[in-house]
Amino acid sequence: MRDDIEIQADVLAEIRWDPKIKASHIGVEVAEGVVTLSGYVESYSEKINAEKAAKRVRGVRAIAQEIKVLLPGSSTRSDTEIARQMQSIIAWSSIDPHEQIHVKVEQGFITLSGKVEAFHQKDLAQSYASNMLGVTGVCNLIEVEPKLSGPIIKQDIQNALARQAIDQAQKLDITIDQNIVTIAGKVKSWSERNSAINAAWSIPTVKNVIDHLQVGY
Repeated sequence: MRDDIEIQADVLAEIRWDPKIKASHIGVEVAEGVVTLSGYVESYSEKINAEKAAKRVRGVRAIAQEIKVLLPGSSTRSDTEIARQMQSIIAWSSIDPHEQIHVKVEQGFITLSGKVEAFHQKDLAQSYASNMLGVTGVCNLIEVEPKLSGPIIKQDIQNALARQAIDQAQKLDITIDQNIVTIAGKVKSWSERNSAINAAWSIPTVKNVIDHLQVGY
């Protein structure tokens, strides 16, 4: 187990190494593997990148995010401007063909709500909002409501495994409950296990994947 001093040094080094982060105003404290990030940055995307950098460090058990976003004068925008741009991005990207994503902006803080059919749509909406100029925070309340049925998802996963020459594809026990996939059975290697899990996640309508696979002959 790594000690807190080692983790703190590596988190600081990782933040300083990342060109998307200005590390001079970020503080790092570590207690029993829990990292507290403090200080301030000039954009919300920078705050998120600092958190991602900390998560990449071995030994980090949890993160307390206390970094504040202090926008420089050149980045300050009205809530109306931010809302209009976000709506334009959503329309341009075609992630919301049924116009079910709703945007609320208050003092630069974006709240996303509504419904989409696939997780990647929700994820993209969050990414677009996080990287916009003038944004101080993002809350993603978008719900994922897939349209495809369980049997179709199961067949898609089995087809993907067959394309990757996984001969156990038809023997795996694949169950779907409310678009949550559970995969059980035996595979020959860790690479086959990872392929099976990735195949399940690659289906746009899947909300979660539960791994009950065993590696062995």
